[in-house]
Amino acid sequence: MCDRRDMLRFFLGSVLAALTPFFSTPGKAARKIKAPSLPDTLSAYLDTLIPRDDSPGALDVGGLEHMLASSAGDLKLKVLIHHGTVWLDKRAREAYQASFSALDAAARELIVENASQAPKNSIPRAFFEETRRVAMRHFYAHPSTWPALNYQGPPQPTGFPDYTRPPT
Repeated sequence: MCDRRDMLRFFLGSVLAALTPFFSTPGKAARKIKAPSLPDTLSAYLDTLIPRDDSPGALDVGGLEHMLASSAGDLKLKVLIHHGTVWLDKRAREAYQASFSALDAAARELIVENASQAPKNSIPRAFFEETRRVAMRHFYAHPSTWPALNYQGPPQPTGFPDYTRPPT
């Protein structure tokens, strides 16, 4: 004979087992867009977010590879990138009948601006804020971006060899 706790464990286990497919597989919108578009869409997004100008752009400093590597160890970021890139492509197809990566810079900027102004706690806004944080941190940590900022680099490991002289 089983007691109430066994029945509760059985019931909760059954519910979790029944719900697992809903959380482990992408939704309908994600299945419509082929997986190879994720790197293309994410590349175009990062290029829109941090384009090349006087300094290198996000893609020039390995931004795509860094974002994918960061998401490999962070399930929340991985899911956010998946849903965010699906959203970018969906918006591009609705507005321009083309994938996000096929759009010109101006059209991509409008879609990224929409994501940045989406309601708080929405997928587009969370995607924009989190990927911007990861991309900017990586971008500004890369030494090839420092000359455009007139930044000489961190004081260590060389330290401050002129510490005995007064500041100029």
